[in-house]
Amino acid sequence: MLRVYRIKAQASKNTLKIRGYPGIIIKKSFLQSLKRFSCKTTSKEAFCKTCSNAESCAYASVASPNSKLKPFIIEPLVVSKRKGIIFNLIVLGKALSYEYQIIASLLNMELLGAKMKIESIKCHDPAEKKSMSVFNEVKGYTPSQRLHKSVDILKVFMKRAKALTSKRPSSITLTFKTPTRIIANGKLYFTPPLDAIISLTSSRYANLAKTFAIGGQLDSNKIEQTLKLIKEISMIATCNVRKLTLDIKRSSSITTLRFMTGSVTYSLAPPKDIKAFQLALTILLIGKLIHVGEMTTAGCGKYSVELAY
Repeated sequence: MLRVYRIKAQASKNTLKIRGYPGIIIKKSFLQSLKRFSCKTTSKEAFCKTCSNAESCAYASVASPNSKLKPFIIEPLVVSKRKGIIFNLIVLGKALSYEYQIIASLLNMELLGAKMKIESIKCHDPAEKKSMSVFNEVKGYTPSQRLHKSVDILKVFMKRAKALTSKRPSSITLTFKTPTRIIANGKLYFTPPLDAIISLTSSRYANLAKTFAIGGQLDSNKIEQTLKLIKEISMIATCNVRKLTLDIKRSSSITTLRFMTGSVTYSLAPPKDIKAFQLALTILLIGKLIHVGEMTTAGCGKYSVELAY
């Protein structure tokens, strides 16, 4: 299971100073706030891996500093003077048990040294299509416990994929809405083949499902058959992408990485194995939520899916 929290805050002089892609700085600010609120140790040199409080600590569980796999994703949506700052925080599986600490950390977030003024936080369950307010300036915090029902998102999106394939799609368009960095078989792609997207997304989902219990496990044999099918029936028809670079600070150095945004349309031949095709579409639909490629926790690799018949 997973939940999407939409945070709306007032704009300030500091937030309007954000340049380039805002997901990186929002992610950093959220984790800093979560650590200030949750961490019980007084040692500056303490590590979550050796901390006696780690098992009950929201920061250790949500930030997962000892692992590259994180149970959250930041999705920046708007940063403007008129609309303020709006972003999604997607929380996965077991990390939802720390909702109170997560909301408290959001309410105490600082961006570029200034505390954010949160106006509202709404919680959405994309599997059951239910939403509720968990924070506003009048009522304060309202726990979203009534939404916390364990749902297997693999089964949910498999049903949606079956409905979408009642007619045979002639093409599929992926629009990469945030900077996306796709590396498959050691190659950096700016126009990635469809099977590479599905392969990376299925691997990411499998790891998230195993680690954070967000849904059922994928069958590796069926994935192999699906990738073979997609490689056979899909072809890049049109491509409208833009290359861009982001400066990523790592430790004491800055690394410049290349990304892309934009859309790629793939033509589709009639699939010989409809179930394998439905599994491919299921993975693509799940990928809309969990993102694909590198730096997904900062919101990179967000895409939409559009079918043409």
